[in-house]
Amino acid sequence: MTIKRGLPYKIEPHQAKKYAAHYNILPEKCLIVPLKLFGEEASCDIRWADDNGELFLLQNKFFMLENLVPLNPLLEVNLYELWRDYYKSGVSLSVQFQPDPKQTDPILSNQ
Repeated sequence: MTIKRGLPYKIEPHQAKKYAAHYNILPEKCLIVPLKLFGEEASCDIRWADDNGELFLLQNKFFMLENLVPLNPLLEVNLYELWRDYYKSGVSLSVQFQPDPKQTDPILSNQ
């Protein structure tokens, strides 16, 4: 599966316990948004809202790409709305129209 920067994901259910312990989160309530890709890993934002509606953000947290699952906007409506509110406006530019950074970034093209 191809992971794309800026799109909404959730944690693979079989890996939820590992990430819950490592980042002290409730994986089923978390939106994962990859922002930088590094081979088989991604640096991601983790966003969630608690039961009171208070919003939280953890930045630059690493996930194995294989442990991310695309978000289904019909099943995870709250997480999709959270993504839409914070990221969707930039997705059309950053994901669809920007060239591949490995082709344009001299640091990444040497990897």
